[in-house]
Amino acid sequence: MRIGISVAQCDRLARPAAVTAAVTAAEQLGYSSVWVCDSALDPAGVLSAAAAVTSRVRLGAAILVGEREDPASLGRALETVDVLSEGRLTVAIGVRPDVAEGALDPVLDVLARGRAPVLLDGLSAGVLERAARRAAGWSPTGVSVDDLPPMWTEVRRLAVAAGRDPEDPLLVVRAGIDLRAAPAGAGRASYQGDAEQVAGDVHATHRIGADEVVLHLAGDLSLDEALDGYARIAEAAELRAAAQMT
Repeated sequence: MRIGISVAQCDRLARPAAVTAAVTAAEQLGYSSVWVCDSALDPAGVLSAAAAVTSRVRLGAAILVGEREDPASLGRALETVDVLSEGRLTVAIGVRPDVAEGALDPVLDVLARGRAPVLLDGLSAGVLERAARRAAGWSPTGVSVDDLPPMWTEVRRLAVAAGRDPEDPLLVVRAGIDLRAAPAGAGRASYQGDAEQVAGDVHATHRIGADEVVLHLAGDLSLDEALDGYARIAEAAELRAAAQMT
């Protein structure tokens, strides 16, 4: 079961020492990947620093394309990260709310020249079609465990329609985690509750077909708080998976 984590590069963690400590700890703790997103610090810059202090963990960049995006500059920055990390980069791109989906196409054209897998983030029919036809896969955010299966089935169907093997597209789910000390009651949302409840949702997401689930804890957490939360969820998820195999 592959579990990645999202490293916040804003608030208290938008400091070089925090970024370095976070990615180093993630590798030592055995997470499959470390992701950064568009926020206070540039994703490519953060991942270049991460590449310098790690050797195994994969590096993920979640980027939202703006109206005036320069695909060539973005592609160069990401290619630099991929080279510095010796091929450990994965990219997920989406569009900002006020930008047409067509803005993805020139970015995909440029990124296709590189080696890094490029996933698409988004829930619209156009994004799903592009993910199936042009990208290495789909990396949704904000999708509940119940809503994920029909959307993933549609991506796989569209992949077949585009002449691809339905097993080709990757599914990397980036889950916003509302981790609580006590179990959430009736009506709880996906990835909400204590570590056991969140782990159950992570395991369910893998059963649906996810190649990886990337955890993103909400809130302005300290580095120790964030890593402790991720560790508790990962431990609970692994224990649950082991129990089901016996």
